[in-house]
Amino acid sequence: MSALLRRCGVPGSILLAAVLSYALLFAAEEKSSGPKDPVSPSVDTGGKEAERQSWVRAALVRAHGERIECDLLVSFASLDLVMTTDKGPAKKSVPLAEISSIEFVRWKAQKRRNNEYAFYHSETRVTLADRTVMTGAMNIRALNRLRVKCGDRVRSLYTCFFDYRDKDSWRNSGRKEMEFPETNPHGDTVVSITFLREPDAGLLDLFIKGLKKK
Repeated sequence: MSALLRRCGVPGSILLAAVLSYALLFAAEEKSSGPKDPVSPSVDTGGKEAERQSWVRAALVRAHGERIECDLLVSFASLDLVMTTDKGPAKKSVPLAEISSIEFVRWKAQKRRNNEYAFYHSETRVTLADRTVMTGAMNIRALNRLRVKCGDRVRSLYTCFFDYRDKDSWRNSGRKEMEFPETNPHGDTVVSITFLREPDAGLLDLFIKGLKKK
């Protein structure tokens, strides 16, 4: 870029300003991106990924309480979940259609560099359509970064977050306890996903007809 501007006769001061502006823009884009996928073991889709990505209606809740109804882009048809039961760990393949909601209840830190830490959800609670609740120590890698569409706008939200140690305390909260971010994520972090599905039209029609007969 600089060589092209010099060939066009652009003065040196303008050339320097252009180069600095480009560098600052690139740095800002890099800083706004979320953490990379964790190195720790994560939930497997069991080779059962959807043939193509699809949008599903969902309600997302952030740690600071904001509720967002949007279309969520998913790329899997089922999840192989490892859950804790009375008999010990158990693995179960759950179709996406049978999942009512997913809650992220605990996060685990991965130190990146100096005082920077990336936190990924490490304990997850899954509620099925039949109200069965499954809880396990796991990271669902496909849900670390969420692509959502609200109206015509498509953006990324995250179930993971950054925090930094400054003078023996966490920058996000000011707390000193090392374990504090594990249950107190950054306010923008998505802490739950509820899938919004239309009621079965056939069952609804039968219910209405039953009311009319009474």
